[in-house]
Amino acid sequence: MQNYIGQVKENTHGQKFKIVDRAKGQYRFTLEFLETGYKTTVHGSSITDRTRTVKDKLSPSRYGVGIIGYGIPKYNKKEYGLWTELLKRCYDEHYHKYKNYGAVGVTMSDRWLRFDYFLEELPKVKGFEEALWEDSMIRLVHNDDVFSLETAEFVLNRETMRRRTGKRLRPFVGFDGEKKHYGLDGLIPFAKEHGLTYSSINRCLQGKLSAHKGWTFTYLEEEEYEALCQNAKQLTKKVK
Repeated sequence: MQNYIGQVKENTHGQKFKIVDRAKGQYRFTLEFLETGYKTTVHGSSITDRTRTVKDKLSPSRYGVGIIGYGIPKYNKKEYGLWTELLKRCYDEHYHKYKNYGAVGVTMSDRWLRFDYFLEELPKVKGFEEALWEDSMIRLVHNDDVFSLETAEFVLNRETMRRRTGKRLRPFVGFDGEKKHYGLDGLIPFAKEHGLTYSSINRCLQGKLSAHKGWTFTYLEEEEYEALCQNAKQLTKKVK
């Protein structure tokens, strides 16, 4: 069985790599790409295979500029989806949104061109809240024509804003074991006001969770909501 240690080979993209080590008792080898220094461990068949499909993940492979690095897309699908979307907007001239981004000078920082760095910094971006991110309630916007940790921020998406301000907003009531608390401005401000989690309140209202931190929740019936509004109007008149 050939050892290969010290040999230099080339993959299908013309990228040269050196076999630097072998796992003890296994037919697995550590490779180092000469141009970028990227290291990876592969089965020996990847070396003997004529196609040599082993990849240099520190070399640009997404839209000419994006580098995967040491991040693993299949374990971070949502984050990877956002990253590739930003790359397309800023660098893919054939993408329909390019005209509003790359065509007018919007770019990504050098650091965010690497997926592993982007993945590391995403939770640190201004406005990031895990529950809102998981429920796709926020979107990433840029300032100063660049997407980076310092210039980007998360804001409530248009659909969220419509639900908060539009006629379709569904009022609800939360009971903390002592008294009722009305949620008339939406789930997000209610959760922040009472130290609760937006997604858990939402699951309670959908019947997927019985309670959250001792609270129970239910949507207001139309009649109860109308009565509440009438009482509020009357109180306003008295104050005036």
